[in-house]
Amino acid sequence: VRFEAALKESGERFRAIFDSTFQFTGMLTPDGILTEANRAALEFSGLRREDVIGRPFWEAGWWRGDDGRVQKLKDAIAKAATGTFVRYEAELQGADGSTMLMDFSIKPVCRPDGSVRLLIAEARDITERRRTEDLLRESEEKFRRVFEDGPLGMAIVDSGHRFVSVNRRCCEMFGYSEVELFQKTIEDVTWPDHHDNDAAEMRKLYDG
Repeated sequence: VRFEAALKESGERFRAIFDSTFQFTGMLTPDGILTEANRAALEFSGLRREDVIGRPFWEAGWWRGDDGRVQKLKDAIAKAATGTFVRYEAELQGADGSTMLMDFSIKPVCRPDGSVRLLIAEARDITERRRTEDLLRESEEKFRRVFEDGPLGMAIVDSGHRFVSVNRRCCEMFGYSEVELFQKTIEDVTWPDHHDNDAAEMRKLYDG
């Protein structure tokens, strides 16, 4: 009786931890049959445990609507079943038909003899991170186009007044190549009578 009570308590602890994580987690047999799925994963696609447990993982609602996504999952399961950790970015299907970009992985759990006992599938939402990265990339591309192709001479200098980036028009104005300007300071290309005033103005910029 004591052993059964301890076993039940252990199972309840596992379920509490398993269901409390924000990331999606599932357990599979080596041939891809889903044996466990946590609450976060089920709620995302509006699924019940009885809808998915005991069935092939790729038939669950998370993967529906995209044959390529299903095939990639099948290939990943087959590779993980050989004892190889698999990780890639995948889109999972939500209950409302929307998709969420996930950092998806399948980790094999092996027996002492090296054979694969089960597979653990995990998915972490990276939708917002990817959106932020895309916006940053777009912003950097816009800056690059303005900087490189604009009609004004533009340069970036460091706190020592050394050139660290210059555009084509800046090189034309000063009559130096990009490499040559990288070895110069603002003072090397401005009128000596203006150096003190330029330095004072730059100090204001660095002070905010």
